[in-house]
Amino acid sequence: MVLLLVILLIEHVVSDTERHSRKDLEKGPTETLEGVNCTEGQYIYQNECMNCSVYCEAGACKDETGCSTCVSNYYSTNGVCNLCPMNCAEGQCINGDGCVKCNPGYVMKNKKCEVDPRCIHCVQGKCNATGCYECEPKYELVNNSCFDNTCQDCELGHCVTGFCDDCVNGFYLYHSKCNKCVPECTENGCADGYGCIECINGYEAKKGICLEVTSSGSAGLASWEIVLIVVVPLVSVILISVIAVVILLVLRRVNSVHVF
Repeated sequence: MVLLLVILLIEHVVSDTERHSRKDLEKGPTETLEGVNCTEGQYIYQNECMNCSVYCEAGACKDETGCSTCVSNYYSTNGVCNLCPMNCAEGQCINGDGCVKCNPGYVMKNKKCEVDPRCIHCVQGKCNATGCYECEPKYELVNNSCFDNTCQDCELGHCVTGFCDDCVNGFYLYHSKCNKCVPECTENGCADGYGCIECINGYEAKKGICLEVTSSGSAGLASWEIVLIVVVPLVSVILISVIAVVILLVLRRVNSVHVF
């Protein structure tokens, strides 16, 4: 009889233990002593259930810290999965840091991968860590960078969509185009927007060009300038003389009328 009671007591203890074990399994791994129960895909943060990032690796959501490891092309920061920036090199998105290295042809700026200035106007796929090695049509390759070559006589790197903002030596800028200085101008005597302002010996700068200095010491003048300087004053004198004669005749006629 005593033996039977002992057997029944043991069975009761075993049954009760199994029942509690099943209950513990049903509660799941996120149940705490405080009684917080979270569903699958959640984690406990300050005794509250928080949704784990959908881009978190399976089993990588930890209580109080969130996601520690994200799926490919995502990185973890403060327990949250963030998308790696475009053109980030494969495997170079680091948890807590983000992208640390960009694809060839791109440079890092503010944790983002932007086109390397040297690779602008570079043929696609023809730019690496040292810069461009083949440019698009109408662009010239100089020191691993592409420059617009549609402007004639323009300083390298100063031609933008066909308009120049600085000319090579011996030319001056006028209306975004490069014009050749006159041969008689000194090496640095051409000014943008005007032309020559300093001529070699024997010439004098006048209105952007160089005029030869005559034996009298003055620069030679164009024919239209001669007309302005000589003919116009002469015509003016003649007109003034004619007007004076007409006025004199009118006055005489008036005086003769009064006498009679």
